[in-house]
Parts: sequence; C-alpha cells; structure tokens
Amino acid sequence: MIVCLRDESEAWGKFSTTLGEPGLASDARFTNSAQRTANAAALAARLDAIVAKRSSLEWITTWRERGIPCSEVRNLAELAEDPQAWANDYFLTTHCAEVDREVEIRGLPITLSKTPGRVESLGPELGQDTEIILMEALGMEWERIEQLKSEGVIP
Repeated sequence: MIVCLRDESEAWGKFSTTLGEPGLASDARFTNSAQRTANAAALAARLDAIVAKRSSLEWITTWRERGIPCSEVRNLAELAEDPQAWANDYFLTTHCAEVDREVEIRGLPITLSKTPGRVESLGPELGQDTEIILMEALGMEWERIEQLKSEGVIP
C-alpha cells in the first residue's frame, strides 16, 4: 500500500493513531521526520508487523475515512483490469499483422503535453535488428557477426 503524508508532523500523528499502537507516535525514534528517516529500517519493520494484522481493504477504508490519501500497490495483471489505466492509455490495443487481429499492449510510460508520443508498431522481433546494430553502431565486421551466429551467441 502507498500512504501519502503531506504536513509531516500533523499527518504522522493522524496516521499513527490509526494503527492501534499507542506508543508508536511517542516513540523517540519516530517523533519527527529526521528521526523517522534515521530509523527508517526499524520504522518499516514495525509498520510491516502492524499492517500485516489486517487486510489492505481494511487499512484503506480506515485511512480514507480519516482523510489520509492511500492506495493499493497493484501488479501489472491487476492494473490491466483497471478501467482508469485504460482511460489513461497505460494500455492500448493495436493491430498485429503477424496474427492478423487486435492485440493489447502496454502504452507509453509517460505523457508529454507538448510532444505527446504514440505507439505506431509493435516493435521489432527479438534479434531482428541485431546484425544492423552490430555493424552500423558498433562497427563489427560481417565475418565476426557470422562467427557469433554460428556459435549461438546471437540469433
């Protein structure tokens, strides 16, 4: 889970009271941002133990009810089921000539307002441009490329 604490002193107090550990907020190792940073490993271990006691849905409900911004961390498969991820073009569909149908692909990882990117192809197949790159970019001789191919080093 991700929790966002803005005004650190007030937010830490608010957040720590939701954890059901009365001594946590007053623990000298965690009383301010500098102390929490210096004792990050101990704090992380303590938070891990506390958070493991309840489900992520329970924590998220608790934190959101108290106005603490938070969200689950999702894996790629879970993210692909999220309508908002599709609405933000994190996933796209495009035609694949090889299988002659629409396929789902990952979109661009960032969006630039003045120079927006776009997906125009599925990209090269594995090893498709290896010879060209070795010759043009690295100046390798054709005989050496053939040797690497015969040894199974490159496709």
